[in-house]
Amino acid sequence: MAMKEVFQNTIQKMMNKEFDNFIGYEKMIIKFKKNYRNDFFKKNVNSQYGQMEIDIPRDREAKIEPIIIKKCERDISELVDMIFALYSRGMSTRDVNDFMFSKYGVNYSPAQISQLTNEIVEDARLWQERKLETYYSIIYIDAVHFHVVDNNVVTKKATYVIMGINSDGQKEILGLYIGENESTKFWMSVLNALKNRGISKIDIICSDNLKGIQQSIEVVFPNSKQQRCIVHMIRNSVKWYERILQRFKICISI
Repeated sequence: MAMKEVFQNTIQKMMNKEFDNFIGYEKMIIKFKKNYRNDFFKKNVNSQYGQMEIDIPRDREAKIEPIIIKKCERDISELVDMIFALYSRGMSTRDVNDFMFSKYGVNYSPAQISQLTNEIVEDARLWQERKLETYYSIIYIDAVHFHVVDNNVVTKKATYVIMGINSDGQKEILGLYIGENESTKFWMSVLNALKNRGISKIDIICSDNLKGIQQSIEVVFPNSKQQRCIVHMIRNSVKWYERILQRFKICISI
């Protein structure tokens, strides 16, 4: 499952839980109330991972207005950053709770905030610990950067995304790991975590020339071939040419 789908599913659960709190009962439970559920409408919102389609629950009397994704809101990048940090173990339960309260505290009670937080924190834990297939033909390791609030200070952190090609030829995000101190010890812990979740064979591991990763692969997956990321190799090759046209010609020839 791609990260976009993971985030979309998490946001959908948050929207459903928010509506449960407003309406007073969960879906599929019949309550004889004056106001009740009335299906949903689809809404397209933008994020740093592209457009997402979210089902917005609605009530019969049209009295409930969503807070997590407001009616006029079209960009949810800040919310997605929070979820990304959570899934990569970059935020504790308390951090998420503080974020939710700062963003939605005017409209929610502390108890409701905790309910939302606990739901998505548990989802993230299950995703982080889920079992993986035993064999992947190739896995890619690359870094993305995101902003996160740490002790009331916004900092930019690098998170390594581990993506594998499974036995069906499908792309699958295997894990997210914050790399504050990249070293052999860090990569040993990442690769051993993948191994402990079920992976026993990887044909090719593709990454940049990250500090300590080569030695770690040789220890944890000694039969795997290592491949430098082609994009980074090309960038390193053309950086010595001053003129843009020269760089362009080299890239075309490669």
